[in-house]
Parts: sequence; structure tokens; C-alpha cells
Amino acid sequence: MEKILITRFSSFGDVVQAMVCLEALHRRFPESKIHWVCRSEFRPLIENHPLVEKVFDLKKGSKFSELQKLIKDLKKENYSHFYDAHNNTRSNLISFFFLWQRITGKIKYCQRPKNRFKRFLLFNFKINLFPWPFVLMKSYLKPLKNWGVDAALSKNKHIYLEPSVFESAKKELHETKDYIVLAPSAAWELKRWPIEYWQELINRLPNENIVLLGGPEDHFIEDLVKNAKPRRARLLNLAGKLSFAQSCSVIENAKHIVGGDSGLTHVGDSFAVPSSLIIGAAAFAYPARKSTKILDHKLACKPCSKDGRGKCKNTIYKECLFGLSPDEVLKSISPEKFKEIPLTKL
Repeated sequence: MEKILITRFSSFGDVVQAMVCLEALHRRFPESKIHWVCRSEFRPLIENHPLVEKVFDLKKGSKFSELQKLIKDLKKENYSHFYDAHNNTRSNLISFFFLWQRITGKIKYCQRPKNRFKRFLLFNFKINLFPWPFVLMKSYLKPLKNWGVDAALSKNKHIYLEPSVFESAKKELHETKDYIVLAPSAAWELKRWPIEYWQELINRLPNENIVLLGGPEDHFIEDLVKNAKPRRARLLNLAGKLSFAQSCSVIENAKHIVGGDSGLTHVGDSFAVPSSLIIGAAAFAYPARKSTKILDHKLACKPCSKDGRGKCKNTIYKECLFGLSPDEVLKSISPEKFKEIPLTKL
């Protein structure tokens, strides 16, 4: 019987998309036991998956002694396969302590590559050696081909939540039903659609219940809510009020989600919830599902960043995002109703 270890500590969106590996591994090794190492806050997302037997976790900023203890616990498990889906300092340290087993063939090992040289060519010389569009889910499956795993994307969902998770989220929803989720913020500036565009989008959906999702210190959303006066009655701000699992459950039950390249939008893609994905400067944001509509203002300078870090190099600041109008986003949400929506700012 195969016993498989996967390491992917963070971030939210990457953990969500890496979970596509679980079903693929199960198809190849139907009797296998799968364990996962993640950061503590993502544990509830993973441990409820029916194909995961055990989850190990580390807190953000944990000491080296805690990592040593984790490695000691992992070595007791006698894994037959080890997939490093993160390829960062911590996961590489774990890999190092399995080096002898890898050399002697006692454990089969594969690692998701960083492709740094390819990224350098793409961002600096616009020489693209990646499959395009780059679908992140597929990049997590590709290394598993070495083990004979079928890398085809499954149509099944790969996030599993207890029904009680949504029941607890309902307390914050206050009976709000038939709603659209907006995930306006992102970790980096070059991923953020302009705040005035979000405000216009909200104001031009006067008959829709809108739920805002984000992190506990999301000042971008705070500023957005302050300036959305015409829509306060139907606008519910849940940023920072829900756990990761609760946020996923709210998205799973939404009729649509609009967002940039963030973990929340990728959750919508994972659940095959109708989604509108606003892509800015980042290269690796493309979705896996046909239910997700791509909103991508094509420019010669794109992509210029792996994840939205850095400075805009265009003479027109953030043209890739300012060039995507609220009209285009409205059409992606409800094309049949678009003609009924006023096309002037409120």
C-alpha cells in the first residue's frame, strides 16, 4: 500500500489549487494513504477532504525547533512517495532529511519546479516558454506524471466542507440569499482592480445582494464600503469575519463571484461557481473551469510579475487593470441583463 506525503504550506490560493492532486493520486493509487503538511490556518480546508488521512501543520513564523519536531514525526510514517508541491526553504529542509531514503529508492520523490529561468525570460524579454495560458492547477499535476499519474483535470470539486461550516457562516450572512460575492482585494497592488471601478460596479447592480469577502486587515475593502453609500442596504461586508473554510462555503453557495487573482476567486473556480476573474500584471492566474470568465486586457508589457509584486513598468500606470471597464465586468456577470443596466455612473 502506498503512503504519500504532500507538502504545500501556503498561500490560500495555492493550497486550494494544489488539492487537485488528491483525486489524481487516488486514481493512480486507489489504496493509498495521503498525508499533507500545511500552515496551521489552512488545516481545516484540507483535513475534511475524504482522501486525506492525516494533516500535519506548522504555525506561521514557527521556530526551527518546531520544524525539527515535525520532520521527526514525518520520518516515523515510512512514506513510499513524497511530493514537494511547494519547493520553498521549509519544504526543501524536509526533503533533505529524506535524502537517504530517496537515494536508496525507499521513497519516490518529485518536486514542483519554480521555473525561475523561464520566468526571467518571460518577465524581462517576453520570451514565453510556458504552456499558455498557464493554468496553475495543471502545474500541480504535471510533476506527478513521473509516477504514472494521469494529469488530466477532473470535473469534480476538490474542496470538501462539513455542512456545519455553511450553517455557521449563515449567522454572519443574516439570511442574505441569492447573492453575488465580490473579492476586491489582493495581496499586491498590481492585482487590484481600481477601487472606483469596484464602486461603480456595486452601484450598477442595484437589485443584487452583494457579499464582500477578504482578510481581517483589508483596508482596501474598508475604503470601498465607505464610498458605496447608495448600496449600503444590499451590501454585506464580511471581510475578516469568516474563517477560510467559512469563506469557501459562502462562495460555494453564491450565484456568482467577481475578483482578481486571489485565493477567493480561485475557490470559485474550484467549485465551478460562475466566476469573473480580473487578471492584471500577474502571469499565472488563469482558471481551470469553463465556468470562469477571463477578463484580461492584453498589453505588450504583460505579464510583468509572478504574483503582482513590484512596480508597474508601463507609461500608463496599471493600464492592464484600468483598461478593464465596469461595463466589461457587468457583461460577464449577466450578459442577458446588461442592456437593462444604466451605462452611466451613478
